[in-house]
Amino acid sequence: MSQKVTVLEQNYDTLTEAVAGALDGKEDLLLSLDATGKAVLYDGTSPATHVMVGRLQDGDGQVRARILGKNGTVRIKQNGAIVPGARVIAHAGTARVVTAAAGGRSLGFKLDRQGKGNGAAGDVIEVADVVEGQPLVPSADGLTALAFTAGGATGPEVAALRDAVKAILQAQKLMV
Repeated sequence: MSQKVTVLEQNYDTLTEAVAGALDGKEDLLLSLDATGKAVLYDGTSPATHVMVGRLQDGDGQVRARILGKNGTVRIKQNGAIVPGARVIAHAGTARVVTAAAGGRSLGFKLDRQGKGNGAAGDVIEVADVVEGQPLVPSADGLTALAFTAGGATGPEVAALRDAVKAILQAQKLMV
């Protein structure tokens, strides 16, 4: 017996608030889903999955949210000045975005089609919604530093392993 999988083929979703009224006035901020699948303001305990767009109707507990990772662009508030073109990540303390540190995952990068520059905390910015994974690996050559033990892998075996890993990383475009 096969299991049915449901996939959303759209960029927006209707979510139910975990706590009625908790998302009032929270437009352009990041949201997460709690253990029951209800919307909460992003606080870092689970991944940012959506950006709050607005209420469907006052008092009904339903919100409209933009799904992250669907490509295109999304409006999000920034938590401080961000240079246009910089990669951004979620900031748990404010449910806004901040400049991403080198490496790691990002939500996308800041666009500046209106010529506003770096901006300030609380500004609504446009982010190219391109979720990025881990950074590229500069080289697989570090694998040659593996220690050899008696009866363990030989130098040629380690070199073959290094070359195989290098080929896989290059084929998947994960290595410079």
